Amino acid sequence: MSSVFSVSTAWRGLENIVKNDFINEIGSVKTIVEIGVDWGYSFYVFASLFPDANVHGFDNDSYHPSGYSFVESHLNEFKNASLHKLESADGVSWWKENNMPEVDVLHIDADHSFNGVKRDFDLWSPLVRKNGVILFHDIESFRDDVGRFFYETLSGKKKFTTQHCGLGAWYNEK
Repeated sequence: MSSVFSVSTAWRGLENIVKNDFINEIGSVKTIVEIGVDWGYSFYVFASLFPDANVHGFDNDSYHPSGYSFVESHLNEFKNASLHKLESADGVSWWKENNMPEVDVLHIDADHSFNGVKRDFDLWSPLVRKNGVILFHDIESFRDDVGRFFYETLSGKKKFTTQHCGLGAWYNEK
């Protein structure tokens, strides 16, 4: 097993919940985007759980530069994973310029401020396919920011767990 799964993370324990409770019901998963890769645990969990999907991580490397280098050093272990050293807004521009496909699963886990989460949602949600899912990590540990955006701003179909700092799933029913 890769050393990427030995890093300390609040995401540990969410693996089966994410796949079995949040993602399986959306059908085929071909494209996953993660905003905010940090030390790469959830990024590589997606690559492992969905080996037939293309997993793209966007991170500007400013929060944990050594974390970004760690993630980059393990890319060769996961042929379906691509890491992009870009801010969220620049990532959207790159996505559009390269005619990338609609996103099946979007994981927002970068700027944890209310406005940061809102910005990432506003930028990326139009790229998520109908019946795709957007995941929000830390809805409990950042209750006034990530949590407030998830619980109070989003309407429609949602699921969540309060375990491991909280993870929310919002389903795009557009």
